[in-house]
Amino acid sequence: MIQEQQKTKIRFYLTSALYLAVNGLFVYKYGHRQSFVHPAIPLLLYVVPGGVFFYGIFKGAFPLKLAQTKKSKYLYIIFVSLFVLLFFLIVYFVKGENIQVDRWSALELTVKGIVNGQYPYTRLDHLGNMSSNLPALGWLAIPFYFLGDVGYLQVFVFLLFAFYLFKSYENGFVPFIILILYLLSPAFWWEIVVKSDLVSNMLLFVLMLDVWERKFRGKNSLHRPFLLGAILAFFLLTRGVLVVPMIIFFFKEFWDSEMREKLRFVVSFLLSLLLISLPLLLSVPDWDTLVRYNPFVLQTNKAPLFAYLFLLAAFAVPYRTARKHYFFYAALLVFAIPFSSLFVLVAEEGWRRTIFESLFDMSYLSMSLPFALFAIVRYLSE
Repeated sequence: MIQEQQKTKIRFYLTSALYLAVNGLFVYKYGHRQSFVHPAIPLLLYVVPGGVFFYGIFKGAFPLKLAQTKKSKYLYIIFVSLFVLLFFLIVYFVKGENIQVDRWSALELTVKGIVNGQYPYTRLDHLGNMSSNLPALGWLAIPFYFLGDVGYLQVFVFLLFAFYLFKSYENGFVPFIILILYLLSPAFWWEIVVKSDLVSNMLLFVLMLDVWERKFRGKNSLHRPFLLGAILAFFLLTRGVLVVPMIIFFFKEFWDSEMREKLRFVVSFLLSLLLISLPLLLSVPDWDTLVRYNPFVLQTNKAPLFAYLFLLAAFAVPYRTARKHYFFYAALLVFAIPFSSLFVLVAEEGWRRTIFESLFDMSYLSMSLPFALFAIVRYLSE
């Protein structure tokens, strides 16, 4: 028992360290763009209170009974509503053409490819770059494109995230702690301001995982192979890195399932991949264009080859640890993949050029944060 408690403590502090490291990098980078105080001061002002906050969580220093009152629930709803309004206004008033981040315009290219039959991967966004978005991300953004701005996707996901926490963990202070961690994250705020879909994409997938885990707790995860195959195909066609948590959460159950369930899952998965990609496949002008310009080529050239070794680690996780720790290991591996790219760039180009001249996109490290938040959710729920 003592040994397991020690492991729990280590996992919690590692998750806390990951959260502070990712967000601390944002504070460090953008802290250099002001001249009022030394850049180390904003970093210390973020990391030190953040560390104290996590220590308070671990020690149970927050009043659980207060968070269970009706008044606190109304406060939660008001709090969330105000930030939904604030995020909406940020997206509405920030003009995408003035942003030196092209996630929103690359996503628009993908949406237009689906809606207008224009192959998106040979077109250029507002910064002159090619889109590497997978087809399902375009499907996800279509409603918000017609609302006037694909950036509204982030507002919707935040609302869904806050509502889900409120309904699923209403008997504790879990929603309060996780919402505070979300709102104290410069990485999440950066995503809103630049209309990036990256963390929202990850957060939607993590919400799906948590819903599935809670619904089929104690059962084989392949209980609904047709449905699961379609869902995983959709999310895999939003971002390829999601194959890592998919392996962690579902590979063992797939391997141990009956052949009939395996076949149902595979048929559903492959058919869904085809149907989701079909509008873009039909818009390809010729085979050579498809081979040279496709999102898989554009995405896979961003990571060093040794980063793919983390896929092997993902296969080992479900055989080495309890299911309740899957979010923790998913966070570590999803962080490790872009961090390996950062490590290589720093070794080749130096720290200053890599960080301050934006040779490395720090937002890729943010992909791990939704998994880290739900690792903390699991800790608090226990």
